Amino acid sequence: MNMTMTEYDFINQWPTSRANQFSREALLSLYDYFEMLEQDCGINIEYDPIAFCCDYTEYESIKDACNEYDGFETIEDFEGYTTVIQVPNSEKVILQNF
Repeated sequence: MNMTMTEYDFINQWPTSRANQFSREALLSLYDYFEMLEQDCGINIEYDPIAFCCDYTEYESIKDACNEYDGFETIEDFEGYTTVIQVPNSEKVILQNF
């Protein structure tokens, strides 16, 4: 049984216990990414906020992300290893943890 989740649902059903994990802008970017992934791959992604929090991390900037990973200096360095989701109209970036 599947339920269609809208952008509104994705944001407003996000658990309050995980409210500090992602900014609202990052949640919108995650939603857009998952929607695109479902369409491109023909799969259904289960709405699982806990798994999303374990699998993805939001950074204030690519510089902050580089500080967490030795040997990484640019966004292109990350693109060779993992999924990179840029948050529009900001310097924020979401990386799939690896």
